[in-house]
Amino acid sequence: MAAIAPVTTPTIVVQTPQPQPVQIPKKAEVVEPAAPLTNEYCYFYFTSDDFRVKPDVFSPIFRDAQISKTAANQIAAIKQYQHKVNQTQPDTWREFDFNLIPCNPAAGVCMGVAHSLFKPKQVATLVCFTSESAAQAKLDYDRDRDPLAITIGR
Repeated sequence: MAAIAPVTTPTIVVQTPQPQPVQIPKKAEVVEPAAPLTNEYCYFYFTSDDFRVKPDVFSPIFRDAQISKTAANQIAAIKQYQHKVNQTQPDTWREFDFNLIPCNPAAGVCMGVAHSLFKPKQVATLVCFTSESAAQAKLDYDRDRDPLAITIGR
């Protein structure tokens, strides 16, 4: 008779689930957005088709953080400077129309134009930059192209 082999029952190994490590999110770093650059280094430039009789005018560069906040601020600044220039050059600069070319505070530019059938065309420009060096470079460029222009303080 043959020997009967002993019956073995398989051993079942039950693994208990191991807890997963808890991921605690790191505190989010607050990144402040960079403040928008302000076009605060400015100068005025008044030009006329009649520059040989009455010279064009530049202002020195000045710093004003409020001037390019709105188009209304830009227009008011040009009118204020025009009043100052008219004291030095009486009866030269007429009222400027600011509706033909819209002022653009974001670009730092505002222009007014005076047109007339019988008088020279005149343009008043306010140019502003985010840095003094950029304003100086543009002013130097404009002066090179208009060497007869005079400077009148603000």
